[in-house]
Amino acid sequence: MSARTVWGGFVSFLAVGCPVCNQAVVALVGTSGALSWWAPVQPVVGLLAIALLVHALRRRLETHDLAACPVPV
Repeated sequence: MSARTVWGGFVSFLAVGCPVCNQAVVALVGTSGALSWWAPVQPVVGLLAIALLVHALRRRLETHDLAACPVPV
């Protein structure tokens, strides 16, 4: 696993669900911080998570040798 995959997974974990239901966010910023600070930022964090995971997938596919299993003619 690359660092991009781990960070993408962690950020996507933080981006899902309602701000108050996400226990990690509530532990980090509290209930009022989750509602006033995290809720408006949550869609941007979700897009960042998707971008990180797509980037990690593209890098993984670039290094994958597609000629490993040749198709018989």
